[in-house]
Amino acid sequence: MGVKEELKGMSNLKQKLTSRKFWITIATVVFIILSEGLG
Repeated sequence: MGVKEELKGMSNLKQKLTSRKFWITIATVVFIILSEGLG
């Protein structure tokens, strides 16, 4: 895997981290896990 590929992956990751859908998904998953754990 070349350096260019690595950088491309990094910018992709940055886009994902700033995407609202990504955070909503994380929040939902965490919420479900907590609910299951408490239930």
